[in-house]
Amino acid sequence: MRAAAVRPTFEIELEAEPEAVINGLKDDLDGINCPFEARWAGQHLLFTVCEQERHFWSPWLHIDVLPEDTGSRIRARFSPHPNIWTMYALSYLALVSAALFGACFAGAQFLLHQSPWAVWVVVASALIGLAMWISALIGQRLAHEQMGTLKQQFEALIARRSGKSSPSGSGPE
Repeated sequence: MRAAAVRPTFEIELEAEPEAVINGLKDDLDGINCPFEARWAGQHLLFTVCEQERHFWSPWLHIDVLPEDTGSRIRARFSPHPNIWTMYALSYLALVSAALFGACFAGAQFLLHQSPWAVWVVVASALIGLAMWISALIGQRLAHEQMGTLKQQFEALIARRSGKSSPSGSGPE
């Protein structure tokens, strides 16, 4: 069984220069009726599921076109909606802060020969963090089908652009 990745990533190497890849993808995306939404910012592309099919855990595919000696490399990474990602990151920060405060307070209580009840803050923070991690994995499973669809559609665009039947990508599905 393979370990769950927090933000699954895959890479595709192409012989074309980054500017040619970007311009070609822009042309392809303008010329077809896409079942997903795409946005550009320089050499960064964002694919997401169309609004009608989007739910709380729907994935976003962040794509960067990077220059390489032999052409370009496309690095694509799945993530949840930025609001969800930010909520999780700030929640983890708050939990770590609470755990550190609880540990320091419990240490002070112990040194003063008092009952170190603040240790329960550390335990509660760890349990809440574990519950959040499990909920993120459940959300990723709920979004698995949409992740596969986004990846297949993006790879089909790349294959059409490069003239290959399927790109030589690597990384998790």
